[in-house]
Amino acid sequence: LEFRRVLFRSITIDETTYQDTLEISTQDIYKELAKGKMPKTSMATYQKIYDLFEELKKEYDTVFAIPLTNGLSTNASTMQSIARELE
Repeated sequence: LEFRRVLFRSITIDETTYQDTLEISTQDIYKELAKGKMPKTSMATYQKIYDLFEELKKEYDTVFAIPLTNGLSTNASTMQSIARELE
């Protein structure tokens, strides 16, 4: 069974937002840090998570998600909320 879907976090540097690892590499982030810039991260939007879960529900009866811990991000609670909503 080969199946994987990834919700990328967003990284904003100055006024530009990138999808982590898709539009900006780890090396590029380190280069920006070396210039004194402080990237800001954010989780996937509620709508992106909802859309993905809705799509998965059409094909599968179980979704296994590995979000960041609630102590670092609201991803886990958001995913749980959306999963309950789509039951």
